[in-house]
Amino acid sequence: MKTGSMIRVEISHPDGLIVLLGKVQWAKKVPACVIHKIKGGMGVEIISFLSREKQYRSLCDDFDAQRGE
Repeated sequence: MKTGSMIRVEISHPDGLIVLLGKVQWAKKVPACVIHKIKGGMGVEIISFLSREKQYRSLCDDFDAQRGE
């Protein structure tokens, strides 16, 4: 995926599908066999939510709480 590309992200949630539009800020492709050793993937800036923003924010809060933030 190229930096600057607009993407649609879908996240499964017990309350239904969380759907958002985002813009790729960075992307790094790495072989699957070394993904656990080298950071790969992409960073996405959220542009807008198409569904279930409240559930997404709740997931983020839960994640932060588990990390002790």
